[in-house]
Formats: sequence, C-alpha cells, structure tokens
Amino acid sequence: MVAHQGMERMSGLDPVDDWALLLWTQRAFDDPETYPGHVPLFVHMQETIDVAMARTLVEFDGDALFFCDLRSLDAESAAVLASGPHELFFDALTELSPATARALVDGGTRRLSLKGITQLDVETAQVLAELDGSLHLDGLARADLATVRALAEWRGWGEQVILHLGLMDPTVEQIETLATSEGWGIALDQITALNPELAATLGTIVRPYLSLNGITEMTTATARVIGQWRAKFLVLNGLERADAEQRALLEQGCEALSTRSLPELD
Repeated sequence: MVAHQGMERMSGLDPVDDWALLLWTQRAFDDPETYPGHVPLFVHMQETIDVAMARTLVEFDGDALFFCDLRSLDAESAAVLASGPHELFFDALTELSPATARALVDGGTRRLSLKGITQLDVETAQVLAELDGSLHLDGLARADLATVRALAEWRGWGEQVILHLGLMDPTVEQIETLATSEGWGIALDQITALNPELAATLGTIVRPYLSLNGITEMTTATARVIGQWRAKFLVLNGLERADAEQRALLEQGCEALSTRSLPELD
C-alpha cells in the first residue's frame, strides 16, 4: 500500500499490478506554493518488493521514498531504486548484505537512511562509507573498532551532508577514529552523557558540523572543555539546563551554537 499525506491526484503511470493503482504522485514543482520543499512517498504494508515494483516506484516525481515496512531488499531491486533522484529511507530493514549496500551506494543517492540496522559487519561498513551523501545509522548503538574505522572513511561533503551514528557509549578510541573522517558533519545524537575526557576527544573532530542532541545536561567542567573547541556548527538541541557560565563556555567553543530546548535565562 502506498500513501502520501496531502496528495490529491493519481499519476499517469501505467499500473504494474493492483498495488500500483495506489501509487500516488505529485509533480513536485508544479505548484511550489502548495507543495514546498520535500515531496515524499510513503510505501506501507510492503515487506518485500521486486524489480517490477522498484521500476514503478522509481518513476515517482518527488524527493524521497520511505519504505516503512520493508524487511528485505535484494541487490537488483536496490539498484533500480538507487538509479532515481530520490532520498531513500529503509528504516525497517534490520539486515543489509554487502551486495545490496553496493547497489545503493553506486546509485549515488544524496541520503540513505538505515536506522533499523543494529549490527554491521566490516565489509558492509566499508561499502557504505563510499556513499557521497548523508548516511543514517542511528540504530547502530554498538560497533567494534574495526567497523567504526571503516565508517570513518566516509567522505560525504556538502552543506547538511552528515554521517549519523547511533553509538550510545563510544570509547575514546572510537571517537579518535571518527575524528579522522573528512566528511562535512557527524551526528552522535544517542550519546546521553558527556564527561570532560570524552568532550576533549570529541573536540578533535574538526568537521564543520557536530551534533550531540542526546545531551540534556552537562557539568561546568565539561562545558569548560567544550569552550576550548574550535567548532564551526555545534548542535545541542536536547540540552535542557545550562547556567550563564556554561552557556558562555559553549558559545566560546564554536562559531554557531544551536540549543533549541534551552530556556531563556531570566
């Protein structure tokens, strides 16, 4: 079943099977005032797809394809989907073969989301690291050093092109490894506690963008370490408490600071 919020008309696509009659599309830029920005397509109730389905879906005239219930994806279908201009979201997938990863990466999508992946072998990580666009691995809470080292080879570049990793309790050695990445930005939003030692190591990441949205509070000692950073964009949108001294230290450590959850000081 395929659905899209706000879509009002069927496309001119020829139906492949009965399910294709539910394929709703919107010409993304026909009416930019009504449909600004992203025009996504949400594919529901499909745990598998074949090449014929993929060929129909890749004709969607919009920005992104969300496969909400997809449990498996073969390399041939992945290659067809990746041949289009869409951002691809496969967040229900829990496993990914190196061959399927290769098909997705070679297609050159500008965003690949795999938030359901909780385990990743080194070979697949090496392939995913070749992606030029944003890579979402937010479900990867644990990873060995070899896998982190492979992901650190990611070189995605461009405004808002980010490597998202779900590491919850990374070691200093893992952060040092990630610091060698030459991509535009890194998001480590599952880290919930930040001590001065880990903060000092994170400060060695010299990419333009660093996101730590899982941090809700921090000590003055940690803020003092961040104050010695030379970050460009630092995102702490989960931070709920910080006094005037801590805020000043955070602002000192970066050119631009985002703290959406932080209330204004009286």
